[in-house]
Amino acid sequence: MTPLEVAIWSCMAGGLLTICMASLCDAALSRSTDAFLGFSFVALLAVYAILLSGLLPFFFPGTHTTLLHVLQVGLGPLCCAVALVYTGRWLHVKSEDPWITKISFCGSLAMGLASIVLVLFTAVAEKEALEPLLATSAAACLITVVLTGICAWRAALLGDRLAVWVAPAAMALTTTLAGLYAQAARPGVLPTPFLVVTAISAVAYLTIIAALSIARTRQSKRLERLAGLHLGLDPATGLPTGSALIAKVSDAFWRASRNGMACNVVCMHLHNLYDLGEMAGHGVEQQIALAMSARIRRALGFRCIVGLYHARCFIAVIQVPHQSNPQRIESFVQRLRYLISKPMRVSGHAKTHHQFTPEWGISVVSAKASEQDSSAVLRQAEREAMRSTQPAALTA
Repeated sequence: MTPLEVAIWSCMAGGLLTICMASLCDAALSRSTDAFLGFSFVALLAVYAILLSGLLPFFFPGTHTTLLHVLQVGLGPLCCAVALVYTGRWLHVKSEDPWITKISFCGSLAMGLASIVLVLFTAVAEKEALEPLLATSAAACLITVVLTGICAWRAALLGDRLAVWVAPAAMALTTTLAGLYAQAARPGVLPTPFLVVTAISAVAYLTIIAALSIARTRQSKRLERLAGLHLGLDPATGLPTGSALIAKVSDAFWRASRNGMACNVVCMHLHNLYDLGEMAGHGVEQQIALAMSARIRRALGFRCIVGLYHARCFIAVIQVPHQSNPQRIESFVQRLRYLISKPMRVSGHAKTHHQFTPEWGISVVSAKASEQDSSAVLRQAEREAMRSTQPAALTA
């Protein structure tokens, strides 16, 4: 292998490993099964591309030849099997198009069996039989490209915009497979321009796949946030609401009782949340609720429980020692009053801007954590906040 070839394949390997690290970071941050499956596919394909390039025996001359040939032949269909499984999960069309599920499942099963068969044949075959075995592995990979293209085409017909990007990815993968398999079968035969195109295609393919994986993960997270799936969160503010809020308040009462603390439930009722609905358009209340939740968080800090009892009623739970000065709670409430009273600008339909001045009532209920029911305390705090239009005094 000439120094120029080593430089080309080393640049490709560096690019592939960088993409793998980006995919790993996305999988670690999202902590989803699909993201980890996407990282597995990207990492497996990057390793396979490096094996086919011939860098491993160049940098490690003592590499076992038979083992290298087994990996070069057998990892191809295995990558195809993982690719089909990931494609089926990535497209998310199990209920809309069962054919995609059938193609991905049957195709991955067939490629897994082909990988096992090719590994067994390569382990006992002579060195001269490597080229036909590599050709068979390449044919299996090309069949997978076709199957993946069919799945993406059917998903694109259903309206999946991300599936359209599978077409340029398939073109890059075809070029990559042609160049890498030719390099593995006959090292040093390919001209330098074709090596450069192969290396660029490999990096481009993995870049597209990693970007599509990250985009789908973010899309799924956004849909989960908007729907509040399994989280009990308000889609606009991200605050716990309903039974999730009551559970958090009950847990705060329990922890306060164990630690000898007192719980103070602060309720802020926004009386005029919907006043701009006619003028600015429906949906502007989401901007207001988001701004108010941020102000409450800023006033009380991130150690306090903050939730949304209902659309106009914000709840915060502050834990303080029993012997603490009442002025401490009052200081929290005064800061809260100061921040939530400030006017804000919101965007309406037709890109218009409107001034919103909050009209609110606030109440503070001091509860003995060991003796109080969280739902009863929340109802009491809400009633007092609804009646209040002036700063409220601390009630027991």
